Amino acid sequence: MPWTAEEQQFFENHIAAYPFPATYFDFATNTEIQAPNMGVLENTIRTMLVSANAVDVRNGLANVVHWGNGQSGYRHYRRRRFLASVTNRHIQDFQELLTRTPIPMLQHIKILGRPVFSGISFMSKIIAFLDP
Repeated sequence: MPWTAEEQQFFENHIAAYPFPATYFDFATNTEIQAPNMGVLENTIRTMLVSANAVDVRNGLANVVHWGNGQSGYRHYRRRRFLASVTNRHIQDFQELLTRTPIPMLQHIKILGRPVFSGISFMSKIIAFLDP
């Protein structure tokens, strides 16, 4: 059933008021990028996560950490800490998971054993970027 004009406006107002910034980190230029909207941000991070290139996947996961800590003063620290701890094997395991299950469930991500992605909050962020 289509939305009424009032429902559509209500939805758009809430999207505009969404408290997380539509930013991601560009590792090539070492800068934070302001996406024009959440749709662009979602597509940018999803493209990284599903890439066949391990560096892109690593950057995509780091961007989930970056975005997920968007309202905190320590987002850059958490992103750097993730990058310092993630290994090539972790990235390969994630890529293999996506070949078996393109939209994984929470328990699939938990099995990967990355502390930053062990709680529902960040595991669900990965899933949301894979299937917005």
